[in-house]
Amino acid sequence: DDLKRLLAAYTKEKGQAGLETAFSEHSSKWGSTPSWNTIKRTAVDIGTDYIFLLPIQTAIYPHAANAT
Repeated sequence: DDLKRLLAAYTKEKGQAGLETAFSEHSSKWGSTPSWNTIKRTAVDIGTDYIFLLPIQTAIYPHAANAT
């Protein structure tokens, strides 16, 4: 539940569909009973993605679109 709340904060603009997609992507390798360490690692991955990866990708897309 805490992990979903974290994702909900990051995917607020995308709504429920964005939340479900992000959760599905981040939990796809968990299996049926993920360990506490796996869940903690996933929380760190989520934070890293939304703090560093997404802003960089957002900045790069306009440049790639205008590249010849």
